[in-house]
Parts: sequence; structure tokens; C-alpha cells
Amino acid sequence: MQRRILIGGLAACVCLAAALPATAGAQSTVPVTLNFNHLVINTSVTPDAQIVSTMTQPATVDANVDTSTGQFTVPTSGFTAPTYNFTSPTAGSLTLTLASPASGTVDPTTGALTLTADFLADITTANYGSCDQPTGTITLSTSGTTPFPGHLFPTGDTGFVTGAGAFGGGWSSLPTGTGSGCSIIDSFIQNQPGGIWISRDISPVAAVPAKLALTPSKVKSVKAGKKATVKVIVANSGGSATTSSVKVCLSVPKPLKGSKCESIKSLASRQTKTLSFSVTTNEKTGSYKLTLTASSKGVSTAKKNVTLKVTK
Repeated sequence: MQRRILIGGLAACVCLAAALPATAGAQSTVPVTLNFNHLVINTSVTPDAQIVSTMTQPATVDANVDTSTGQFTVPTSGFTAPTYNFTSPTAGSLTLTLASPASGTVDPTTGALTLTADFLADITTANYGSCDQPTGTITLSTSGTTPFPGHLFPTGDTGFVTGAGAFGGGWSSLPTGTGSGCSIIDSFIQNQPGGIWISRDISPVAAVPAKLALTPSKVKSVKAGKKATVKVIVANSGGSATTSSVKVCLSVPKPLKGSKCESIKSLASRQTKTLSFSVTTNEKTGSYKLTLTASSKGVSTAKKNVTLKVTK
């Protein structure tokens, strides 16, 4: 007998599935609405940002499920999540949607679930303009480990509809976005890893140590004798712990001048701070490696290198 996914708790779907013939090859697609009360998007400038929590409206997935195979599709308009407002590194908002239809599978015998999608982040900032930033096609699954571990849903026909579970996945880099603010926004996030994690009744907050991370923007080349600016986002990308004082330093080679350290009083979990350093050049041209470090008591030091090109 063919395996069926009888979607309990949704009377219309159950009746439709039950009325289908059980003959070999018979298939049926039923609409199922899935609600999730946690959604995290992790980028270098929004480390593990909780777009959806128990304090917000849920994320909703309107799926069309094939009851004979467990495969499902989600139309482009079938994924909704509340707009997320942020204040760092600049004030703005992010709305997550789908760039194209998504698909996935669910296995009621194990509770495993996968979702393959190209998400689209509509980012609007006060200072840099707006950017429609796609993730590219990524797969979120209950066996994923980023940004947080996945978790199998309860087994049975209704486990993935009503039970606790989590699925996530990530990217190593992002495609180029479109919009007036993308040249600035992409310089911070495009070549950085990140991911998305969605769950029902499983909290993403873990009691793990603080962790420092540095995300410098690309340094613009300057003519010899001019000053260059190095911008960097400093983040605590760890769990629930807050750092003590953070020392952020820029080291530059000779003949450049501008080696300097700045202090940040503390960084709470997921908090970021943007710093700027000025580098003075002389008449000598060439490419120079600049080193950024961030350190705090009891936390591993973070280090990033950037290149400054000095031209005639």
C-alpha cells in the first residue's frame, strides 16, 4: 500500500486525502499551512538576528504537499515573515520573502524535512539606500548544523504540522543584490558566510561563550599622499554571553601611518559596532596589507587582513 501523509488537524485536507483511491500510482496534492515561531538570519552584519520569535507574528509557509511521496512545493507568495527592524550598524529594516518557488520533502516516518529555496531579503537602510539581496538557492534541513543545529519533527502524519522541530542551512557567499544601496551593503556581506534557521517551539538562543568577529568593508584605493579610510564591523557572534571591554586595533606597515586602537565598552550577544580608522600614505605607491584585530578577556582574538592600494 502506498505511504500517505494524512494531514491531521486540517479537516479539509484530511477529507481530501482520505477520499483518494489507494491504487498504485495515485497521487494527490493538498494545501497545508505551516506556522513557525522562530526564524534566524545570520549574516556578518546581523549575526543570528531573530526575525521571528515568540514575541512576533509567526513565519508562515503555504505548501502544496503530495500525500503519496512527501514532496511539496511553495509558491513565491507562499512564504511570509514579519519585517525585522535593526539599529546597527545603521538603522533599517529587512523583509524576507522568496525570490522564486521553493520545494522540499517531508518524511513522517523519521520527522526529517528539507526545504530548497532562493530567499530574497528586501533591505532598506537610513544611510545607504535599499537593496534586494537574494541568498541564491540553498537547502535548509533538519540535519543541518548552521546557523543552529536542526531537529527532527515528531514522527507520524501530523508531526511536521504541529510538533516541535527545526531546519537550517547556509551559504558561503551571496549573489550580487540589486538596488541603490547594494554597493555598500554587499561590501559587508557578499563574500561572507551566513544562513537561515527556522523552527517551531525550539529556541535558537544557546548558552555558549561570546565570540568576536570582524567584517571589514573593501578599502578604496587612494592616490599617493592622500588618506584612506578603513571601516570594520565588530560583532559578538556568540550565544548569550556579553563580552567585557573589547580592544580593536589596526596595524599598518611602513611607510604608512595610522596604527591605532579603539575600545568598545562591551558587546552583548549578537550586538555589532562599526568603527573607522584613518590611514595616511606618502609618495610611495603599491599594495599594502593592513591587519585588524579584536580582543577581549576570556574570548579568542579575531583577526582580519585588508588590502590598501596606493596609486600615482
